[in-house]
Amino acid sequence: MRQMRFGMVCMLAVYVMAFSGCKTLSSPSGVLETALAALQENDLEAFSSTLYGSALAQYGSIQGMEQLRQRISGYKKFDLGTPIKLSSERLRHDQWLTTYSVEVFGLETGTERINRIGTAITPCWTHVKTGYRSQGNKSNQKVASCRISALR
Repeated sequence: MRQMRFGMVCMLAVYVMAFSGCKTLSSPSGVLETALAALQENDLEAFSSTLYGSALAQYGSIQGMEQLRQRISGYKKFDLGTPIKLSSERLRHDQWLTTYSVEVFGLETGTERINRIGTAITPCWTHVKTGYRSQGNKSNQKVASCRISALR
């Protein structure tokens, strides 16, 4: 019984971390919040780890990161819209690619005006990880990894 409660607490902690969007790459919002934090901390390595494809090519260098920092420099607080699913594709029997669009908003420094800064395209690769519980029961867990592929 105690082991069961511990397992439920661990699952709840993983769920909260995955969907809270706090410095995680497991959700569209999480990867954007991680990227914004890395930008604000001027951490190129952490920032580059959130990028993929054309976004990595455009912003994955010191110059590219600085260009993006300039674009958001007039804002003191950021907010994200609800991720909108653009497409979903099954890659294998246990793997999917789902692409989302997320609007990014910013509170202008010195005003109370909220502006739309742009749109981020975030592909998320999800696969099913199979494991076994202590009683020998099979357990499937979905594991997601998201990146930013474009900023418009």
